[in-house]
Amino acid sequence: MPKLALTSKAIERLKLPETGQVDYFDKTLPAFGIRLGSTTRKFFVVTRIHGKRARITLGDAKVGDGPGLSLSEARQKAGDVVEQAAHGLDPRQKRKAEVDANKKRTANTFGKVADDYVEKYAKRTKRSWKQDERILDLYLKPKWGDWPITDITRADVVDVLDEIEDGKIKGQRKGGTVAANNALAVVRKLFHWAMDERALIETVPIGRKMKRGVVVSRKRNFTDDEVRAIWKAADTIGGFKGAAVKMLMLTGQRRAVVMGMKFSEIEGNLWTIPGDAEGRAKNKREHVVPLTPQALEVIASVPRVEGKDHVFGTGWRGDRPLNIGSKLHNEFTEKCGFDDWVWNNLRGLVATRMRRPLNVSPAIIDAVQGRLDQSVQGQHYDANDYLEDKRAALTAWANLLDRIVSGEDAGNVVDISEVRA
Repeated sequence: MPKLALTSKAIERLKLPETGQVDYFDKTLPAFGIRLGSTTRKFFVVTRIHGKRARITLGDAKVGDGPGLSLSEARQKAGDVVEQAAHGLDPRQKRKAEVDANKKRTANTFGKVADDYVEKYAKRTKRSWKQDERILDLYLKPKWGDWPITDITRADVVDVLDEIEDGKIKGQRKGGTVAANNALAVVRKLFHWAMDERALIETVPIGRKMKRGVVVSRKRNFTDDEVRAIWKAADTIGGFKGAAVKMLMLTGQRRAVVMGMKFSEIEGNLWTIPGDAEGRAKNKREHVVPLTPQALEVIASVPRVEGKDHVFGTGWRGDRPLNIGSKLHNEFTEKCGFDDWVWNNLRGLVATRMRRPLNVSPAIIDAVQGRLDQSVQGQHYDANDYLEDKRAALTAWANLLDRIVSGEDAGNVVDISEVRA
């Protein structure tokens, strides 16, 4: 085989054969050379791997300003191959692993992983899977859909959160802190799922301090004046909406639970919230709420729509629960004169006032609000357990709320033990 002092100029001058292949070995590095084909120039190196002679192709040769390996790069690569072979390593296996890894990387695009996340995880484990799907379809898949998921960096996450917060995503109604943080929560869960359950990525490209702005805390201590203002706003707004908010304040149940309240769930002064898969109890266990006279009065104040079962539903769009979201919240905040609270804070209000000043035990408060006790005793919890204790706690709270709304001195309260007696 011909030998040649390979230089960049010499490689450019080499004439390609019309047919077949011609090899030129380098005089400087004898095991190194270039193979010419009718349309190709490829660097190679010859070495021994596990005692057998092997020719390893290094890559296309660079000609002029074209793509490929420069002569110095090819010589360096040849030296690496010879060194690996001397240590018993087969560079062909390494290259195959790199090719396979690249195929896997390009096959697992963010869009594909997002679809798998919805089908294989979110739909099976999350009631809010439709919200996850909507966030992925609206904000993230249009941005990263064709990207290999392994290529997404922290900077990419920051960029898309900025766009969501500023309302710059196509099809987005409005931006804001809440929208950005909701997207962050979904994409964080997706990346952790991709890493922990699917082994598609090695690290999660999300930092601890990526959450946007200051979001209203779930914990909010209301003054008596603020409680009175919200109740008065419910009086002013009236109708199904005002009654629904009063029921939130009287029972301390979750918003979705109260909004979905049905007449068929009420028997006398007991409200039984179904706990099956179609029910609204978050822990999927039946939950009984004693209804105080004040709560029954609120229910009696709303008109019963013929053929409709939902208590807080107009019926004009079918037998559907009332939706109290940001629009109604804005209406309330305008009438109250303060806006640093969210609907869930009303649930916290009930728990806080039951604990102090009403001296209700934390276990009974949890029972009232349907929180699942993880203790051994809690695992054997029955829907009717603590029924009289729950009734006493809710009665004491309703009476205290009456005094707050009427402007009486709420500091001189009746201890729950006296109510129970």
